[in-house]
Amino acid sequence: MEQQLTIPAAYIQAMLNQAEQRGIDRAELLADIELDMQALQSNQPCSAVAYGQLHHRIIQTSGDDWFGMLSGGLVPTGALRFMCWVAVQTKTLAEAINECGHFFELCRGFKIKQSYSVEGEFAVSKMAKLEHLPAAEFDALIAVADPMTLKSTLAAWHGFLSWLIGREIPLQAMYYTFANPGGNKHCYEVYYQQDFCGYSYPAKFLSMPVIQQAENIDEFLAKAPYYAFNRTAHSSDTVTQRVKSLMAKKMGTELPQAMEIASSLHMSVTSLHRKLAQEASSFQKIKDETRMEAAILYLNSPTMSTQEVAALVGFDDPSTFSRSFKKWTGLPPGEYRKKLLSATEASGKL
Repeated sequence: MEQQLTIPAAYIQAMLNQAEQRGIDRAELLADIELDMQALQSNQPCSAVAYGQLHHRIIQTSGDDWFGMLSGGLVPTGALRFMCWVAVQTKTLAEAINECGHFFELCRGFKIKQSYSVEGEFAVSKMAKLEHLPAAEFDALIAVADPMTLKSTLAAWHGFLSWLIGREIPLQAMYYTFANPGGNKHCYEVYYQQDFCGYSYPAKFLSMPVIQQAENIDEFLAKAPYYAFNRTAHSSDTVTQRVKSLMAKKMGTELPQAMEIASSLHMSVTSLHRKLAQEASSFQKIKDETRMEAAILYLNSPTMSTQEVAALVGFDDPSTFSRSFKKWTGLPPGEYRKKLLSATEASGKL
Protein backbone atom coordinates (compact mmCIF):
# COMPACT_ATOMS: atom_id res chain seq x y z
CA MET A 1 0.00 0.00 0.00
CA GLU A 2 1.38 3.41 -1.02
CA GLN A 3 2.04 5.95 1.70
CA GLN A 4 0.68 9.45 1.16
CA LEU A 5 2.50 12.50 2.42
CA THR A 6 0.70 13.28 5.66
CA ILE A 7 0.42 15.93 8.35
CA PRO A 8 -0.73 15.60 11.98
CA ALA A 9 -4.51 15.51 12.37
CA ALA A 10 -4.21 18.18 15.07
CA TYR A 11 -3.47 20.80 12.41
CA ILE A 12 -6.69 20.00 10.58
CA GLN A 13 -8.73 19.88 13.78
CA ALA A 14 -7.41 23.29 14.82
CA MET A 15 -8.25 24.73 11.41
CA LEU A 16 -11.78 23.31 11.48
CA ASN A 17 -12.33 24.63 15.01
CA GLN A 18 -11.29 28.12 13.91
CA ALA A 19 -13.64 27.92 10.92
CA GLU A 20 -16.55 26.95 13.15
CA GLN A 21 -15.78 29.84 15.48
CA ARG A 22 -16.29 32.12 12.48
CA GLY A 23 -19.65 30.55 11.73
CA ILE A 24 -18.52 28.34 8.84
CA ASP A 25 -20.28 24.99 8.69
CA ARG A 26 -17.88 22.08 9.17
CA ALA A 27 -19.91 19.60 7.11
CA GLU A 28 -20.07 21.97 4.15
CA LEU A 29 -16.31 22.50 4.28
CA LEU A 30 -15.60 18.77 4.31
CA ALA A 31 -18.00 17.95 1.47
CA ASP A 32 -16.18 16.52 -1.56
CA ILE A 33 -12.77 16.77 0.12
CA GLU A 34 -11.00 13.41 0.11
CA LEU A 35 -10.26 13.44 3.82
CA ASP A 36 -10.06 10.23 5.85
CA MET A 37 -12.58 11.09 8.56
CA GLN A 38 -11.79 7.94 10.53
CA ALA A 39 -8.12 8.93 10.66
CA LEU A 40 -9.06 12.47 11.64
CA GLN A 41 -11.37 11.33 14.43
CA SER A 42 -8.76 8.90 15.78
CA ASN A 43 -6.09 11.62 15.62
CA GLN A 44 -4.06 9.78 12.98
CA PRO A 45 -2.03 11.65 10.31
CA CYS A 46 -4.10 12.82 7.34
CA SER A 47 -3.39 13.50 3.69
CA ALA A 48 -1.45 16.71 2.99
CA VAL A 49 -3.41 17.05 -0.26
CA ALA A 50 -6.71 17.05 1.66
CA TYR A 51 -5.25 19.62 4.06
CA GLY A 52 -4.37 21.86 1.11
CA GLN A 53 -7.83 21.53 -0.42
CA LEU A 54 -9.49 22.31 2.90
CA HIS A 55 -7.23 25.28 3.56
CA HIS A 56 -7.92 26.86 0.17
CA ARG A 57 -11.65 26.34 0.59
CA ILE A 58 -11.71 28.02 4.00
CA ILE A 59 -9.72 30.99 2.70
CA GLN A 60 -12.22 31.48 -0.12
CA THR A 61 -15.18 31.10 2.23
CA SER A 62 -13.86 33.31 5.02
CA GLY A 63 -12.20 35.96 2.88
CA ASP A 64 -9.16 35.76 5.18
CA ASP A 65 -5.92 35.28 3.24
CA TRP A 66 -4.04 34.32 6.41
CA PHE A 67 -6.55 31.84 7.77
CA GLY A 68 -5.08 29.12 9.97
CA MET A 69 -2.05 31.21 10.83
CA LEU A 70 -1.61 33.83 13.52
CA SER A 71 -2.17 37.37 12.33
CA GLY A 72 -4.26 39.15 14.95
CA GLY A 73 -6.99 40.20 12.55
CA LEU A 74 -8.70 39.57 9.20
CA VAL A 75 -6.13 39.74 6.39
CA PRO A 76 -7.70 40.90 3.10
CA THR A 77 -7.76 38.66 0.04
CA GLY A 78 -4.73 39.24 -2.15
CA ALA A 79 -2.39 40.10 0.72
CA LEU A 80 -0.40 36.87 0.44
CA ARG A 81 0.11 37.38 -3.27
CA PHE A 82 1.39 40.90 -2.71
CA MET A 83 3.73 39.72 0.05
CA CYS A 84 5.17 37.17 -2.38
CA TRP A 85 5.64 39.91 -4.96
CA VAL A 86 7.50 42.05 -2.42
CA ALA A 87 9.75 39.14 -1.44
CA VAL A 88 10.75 38.09 -4.97
CA GLN A 89 12.02 41.61 -5.69
CA THR A 90 14.75 41.19 -3.06
CA LYS A 91 18.25 39.81 -3.58
CA THR A 92 18.94 37.77 -0.44
CA LEU A 93 16.92 35.88 2.15
CA ALA A 94 17.84 38.42 4.84
CA GLU A 95 16.55 41.25 2.68
CA ALA A 96 13.36 39.29 1.96
CA ILE A 97 12.64 38.82 5.68
CA ASN A 98 13.18 42.54 6.31
CA GLU A 99 10.99 43.66 3.40
CA CYS A 100 8.22 41.23 4.41
CA GLY A 101 8.47 42.75 7.88
CA HIS A 102 7.72 46.16 6.36
CA PHE A 103 4.79 44.57 4.52
CA PHE A 104 3.35 43.23 7.78
CA GLU A 105 3.66 46.71 9.30
CA LEU A 106 1.57 48.23 6.51
CA CYS A 107 -0.95 45.51 5.61
CA ARG A 108 -4.35 45.62 7.31
CA GLY A 109 -5.10 42.68 9.60
CA PHE A 110 -1.62 41.95 10.95
CA LYS A 111 -0.38 42.45 14.48
CA ILE A 112 2.73 40.29 14.23
CA LYS A 113 5.64 39.92 11.83
CA GLN A 114 8.70 37.74 11.37
CA SER A 115 12.05 39.15 12.42
CA TYR A 116 15.47 37.59 12.81
CA SER A 117 18.69 37.94 14.75
CA VAL A 118 22.06 36.24 14.37
CA GLU A 119 23.50 34.37 17.32
CA GLY A 120 26.88 32.88 16.49
CA GLU A 121 26.57 30.40 13.64
CA PHE A 122 22.78 30.42 13.73
CA ALA A 123 20.01 32.77 12.75
CA VAL A 124 16.86 32.88 14.87
CA SER A 125 13.56 33.88 13.25
CA LYS A 126 10.91 34.98 15.73
CA MET A 127 7.32 36.08 15.95
CA ALA A 128 7.64 39.78 16.78
CA LYS A 129 5.20 42.60 17.42
CA LEU A 130 4.54 45.38 14.94
CA GLU A 131 6.13 48.69 15.87
CA HIS A 132 2.85 50.42 16.75
CA LEU A 133 1.49 47.49 18.81
CA PRO A 134 1.75 47.68 22.61
CA ALA A 135 3.91 44.91 24.04
CA ALA A 136 1.13 43.82 26.39
CA GLU A 137 -1.29 43.31 23.46
CA PHE A 138 1.28 41.25 21.57
CA ASP A 139 2.02 39.09 24.63
CA ALA A 140 -1.70 38.48 25.15
CA LEU A 141 -2.12 37.52 21.47
CA ILE A 142 0.60 34.87 21.73
CA ALA A 143 -0.64 33.64 25.13
CA VAL A 144 -4.19 32.86 23.94
CA ALA A 145 -3.20 31.46 20.53
CA ASP A 146 -3.84 27.76 19.94
CA PRO A 147 -0.53 25.83 19.89
CA MET A 148 -1.43 24.33 16.51
CA THR A 149 -1.95 27.83 15.10
CA LEU A 150 1.48 28.88 16.34
CA LYS A 151 3.02 25.74 14.85
CA SER A 152 1.20 26.26 11.54
CA THR A 153 2.39 29.85 11.35
CA LEU A 154 6.01 28.90 11.88
CA ALA A 155 5.69 26.03 9.39
CA ALA A 156 4.25 28.41 6.79
CA TRP A 157 6.99 30.98 7.35
CA HIS A 158 9.72 28.35 7.13
CA GLY A 159 8.18 26.90 3.97
CA PHE A 160 7.92 30.36 2.40
CA LEU A 161 11.57 31.21 3.09
CA SER A 162 12.66 27.81 1.75
CA TRP A 163 10.66 28.44 -1.42
CA LEU A 164 12.30 31.83 -1.93
CA ILE A 165 15.80 30.35 -2.11
CA GLY A 166 14.76 27.15 -3.87
CA ARG A 167 15.91 24.73 -1.18
CA GLU A 168 14.78 23.63 2.25
CA ILE A 169 16.33 25.54 5.11
CA PRO A 170 17.50 22.93 7.66
CA LEU A 171 16.13 23.60 11.12
CA GLN A 172 18.45 23.53 14.10
CA ALA A 173 15.74 24.07 16.71
CA MET A 174 12.13 25.17 17.29
CA TYR A 175 11.06 27.38 20.18
CA TYR A 176 7.51 27.54 21.58
CA THR A 177 5.94 29.56 24.39
CA PHE A 178 3.51 26.78 25.34
CA ALA A 179 4.15 23.63 27.37
CA ASN A 180 5.31 20.35 25.87
CA PRO A 181 2.23 18.39 24.70
CA GLY A 182 4.30 15.19 24.52
CA GLY A 183 4.33 12.42 21.94
CA ASN A 184 6.23 14.29 19.22
CA LYS A 185 9.44 13.22 17.50
CA HIS A 186 11.57 15.59 15.48
CA CYS A 187 14.89 15.61 13.70
CA TYR A 188 15.80 18.90 15.40
CA GLU A 189 15.75 20.20 18.96
CA VAL A 190 12.44 21.51 20.33
CA TYR A 191 12.25 23.82 23.33
CA TYR A 192 9.00 24.59 25.14
CA GLN A 193 7.89 27.31 27.57
CA GLN A 194 10.31 29.77 26.01
CA ASP A 195 9.84 33.53 25.95
CA PHE A 196 9.31 33.58 22.18
CA CYS A 197 8.03 31.46 19.27
CA GLY A 198 10.46 30.86 16.46
CA TYR A 199 13.07 28.64 14.91
CA SER A 200 16.82 28.63 14.33
CA TYR A 201 18.87 27.59 11.31
CA PRO A 202 22.41 28.10 9.96
CA ALA A 203 23.04 31.84 9.56
CA LYS A 204 24.71 31.28 6.18
CA PHE A 205 21.26 30.86 4.64
CA LEU A 206 20.52 34.55 5.23
CA SER A 207 22.99 35.49 2.51
CA MET A 208 21.61 33.01 -0.03
CA PRO A 209 20.04 34.57 -3.13
CA VAL A 210 16.29 34.75 -3.70
CA ILE A 211 15.80 32.76 -6.90
CA GLN A 212 12.03 32.95 -7.30
CA GLN A 213 10.45 35.37 -9.75
CA ALA A 214 7.04 36.99 -10.10
CA GLU A 215 5.90 34.38 -12.62
CA ASN A 216 6.39 31.65 -9.99
CA ILE A 217 3.99 33.17 -7.47
CA ASP A 218 0.79 31.55 -8.79
CA GLU A 219 2.43 28.13 -8.63
CA PHE A 220 3.53 28.72 -5.03
CA LEU A 221 0.14 29.98 -3.90
CA ALA A 222 -1.55 26.93 -5.42
CA LYS A 223 0.51 24.59 -3.28
CA ALA A 224 1.42 26.85 -0.33
CA PRO A 225 0.00 24.70 2.51
CA TYR A 226 1.29 21.51 0.88
CA TYR A 227 4.74 23.04 0.48
CA ALA A 228 4.91 24.14 4.10
CA PHE A 229 4.21 20.64 5.38
CA ASN A 230 6.37 18.70 2.92
CA ARG A 231 9.22 18.84 5.38
CA THR A 232 7.20 17.00 8.06
CA ALA A 233 8.05 13.76 6.29
CA HIS A 234 11.66 14.21 7.40
CA SER A 235 10.62 13.31 10.93
CA SER A 236 9.07 10.08 9.74
CA ASP A 237 10.74 6.75 10.31
CA THR A 238 9.84 5.50 6.82
CA VAL A 239 12.08 5.84 3.81
CA THR A 240 8.95 6.18 1.68
CA GLN A 241 7.95 9.40 3.39
CA ARG A 242 11.47 10.81 3.21
CA VAL A 243 11.69 10.07 -0.51
CA LYS A 244 8.27 11.61 -1.08
CA SER A 245 9.28 14.75 0.79
CA LEU A 246 12.46 15.16 -1.26
CA MET A 247 10.52 14.51 -4.46
CA ALA A 248 7.80 17.02 -3.59
CA LYS A 249 10.36 19.74 -2.93
CA LYS A 250 11.54 19.44 -6.52
CA MET A 251 8.06 19.65 -8.02
CA GLY A 252 8.00 22.29 -10.75
CA THR A 253 11.59 21.49 -11.73
CA GLU A 254 13.22 18.38 -13.16
CA LEU A 255 12.39 15.59 -10.72
CA PRO A 256 15.38 13.88 -9.11
CA GLN A 257 16.44 10.40 -10.16
CA ALA A 258 16.90 7.51 -7.73
CA MET A 259 20.66 8.11 -7.54
CA GLU A 260 20.20 11.72 -6.43
CA ILE A 261 17.59 10.75 -3.82
CA ALA A 262 19.78 7.93 -2.51
CA SER A 263 22.71 10.32 -2.17
CA SER A 264 20.56 12.80 -0.21
CA LEU A 265 19.58 9.98 2.15
CA HIS A 266 23.19 8.80 2.47
CA MET A 267 22.58 5.33 1.06
CA SER A 268 23.25 3.43 -2.13
CA VAL A 269 20.65 3.11 -4.88
CA THR A 270 20.45 -0.61 -4.17
CA SER A 271 19.72 0.05 -0.48
CA LEU A 272 17.11 2.65 -1.41
CA HIS A 273 15.20 0.24 -3.64
CA ARG A 274 15.46 -2.54 -1.06
CA LYS A 275 14.18 -0.37 1.80
CA LEU A 276 11.28 0.90 -0.32
CA ALA A 277 10.35 -2.67 -1.25
CA GLN A 278 10.35 -3.59 2.44
CA GLU A 279 7.78 -0.83 2.95
CA ALA A 280 5.65 -2.16 0.06
CA SER A 281 6.56 0.84 -2.07
CA SER A 282 8.82 1.71 -4.99
CA PHE A 283 10.53 4.76 -6.44
CA GLN A 284 8.12 4.89 -9.40
CA LYS A 285 5.05 4.60 -7.14
CA ILE A 286 6.28 7.51 -5.04
CA LYS A 287 7.02 9.56 -8.15
CA ASP A 288 3.52 8.95 -9.53
CA GLU A 289 1.79 9.70 -6.24
CA THR A 290 3.78 12.89 -5.70
CA ARG A 291 2.89 14.05 -9.20
CA MET A 292 -0.76 13.23 -8.61
CA GLU A 293 -0.93 15.12 -5.31
CA ALA A 294 0.76 18.18 -6.80
CA ALA A 295 -1.47 18.07 -9.91
CA ILE A 296 -4.62 18.02 -7.76
CA LEU A 297 -3.49 21.14 -5.92
CA TYR A 298 -2.53 22.92 -9.13
CA LEU A 299 -5.92 22.11 -10.65
CA ASN A 300 -7.49 24.00 -7.74
CA SER A 301 -6.18 27.17 -9.35
CA PRO A 302 -8.50 28.27 -12.21
CA THR A 303 -5.76 30.50 -13.67
CA MET A 304 -3.50 27.57 -14.51
CA SER A 305 -4.12 25.71 -17.76
CA THR A 306 -4.00 21.92 -17.92
CA GLN A 307 -0.92 22.24 -20.12
CA GLU A 308 0.81 24.34 -17.45
CA VAL A 309 -0.13 21.80 -14.77
CA ALA A 310 1.25 19.00 -16.91
CA ALA A 311 4.57 20.82 -17.31
CA LEU A 312 4.82 21.59 -13.59
CA VAL A 313 4.45 17.93 -12.63
CA GLY A 314 7.02 16.79 -15.17
CA PHE A 315 5.08 15.88 -18.34
CA ASP A 316 6.24 17.28 -21.69
CA ASP A 317 3.13 15.98 -23.44
CA PRO A 318 -0.27 17.12 -22.03
CA SER A 319 -2.00 14.06 -23.53
CA THR A 320 0.38 11.76 -21.63
CA PHE A 321 -0.38 13.70 -18.47
CA SER A 322 -4.12 13.38 -19.11
CA ARG A 323 -3.88 9.60 -19.51
CA SER A 324 -1.76 9.27 -16.38
CA PHE A 325 -4.04 11.49 -14.33
CA LYS A 326 -7.10 9.49 -15.36
CA LYS A 327 -5.28 6.30 -14.37
CA TRP A 328 -4.52 7.83 -10.94
CA THR A 329 -7.91 9.35 -10.15
CA GLY A 330 -10.43 7.78 -12.53
CA LEU A 331 -11.13 11.16 -14.18
CA PRO A 332 -9.30 13.21 -16.82
CA PRO A 333 -7.84 16.47 -15.44
CA GLY A 334 -10.50 18.68 -17.01
CA GLU A 335 -13.38 16.81 -15.37
CA TYR A 336 -11.53 16.57 -12.07
CA ARG A 337 -11.00 20.34 -12.11
CA LYS A 338 -14.70 20.95 -12.73
CA LYS A 339 -15.47 18.79 -9.71
CA LEU A 340 -13.00 20.71 -7.54
CA LEU A 341 -14.12 24.16 -8.65
CA SER A 342 -17.84 23.38 -8.40
CA ALA A 343 -17.33 22.17 -4.84
CA THR A 344 -15.37 25.33 -3.99
CA GLU A 345 -18.04 27.54 -5.58
CA ALA A 346 -20.73 25.78 -3.55
CA SER A 347 -18.80 26.30 -0.32
CA GLY A 348 -18.32 29.99 -1.15
CA LYS A 349 -22.09 30.50 -1.12
CA LEU A 350 -22.41 29.55 2.53
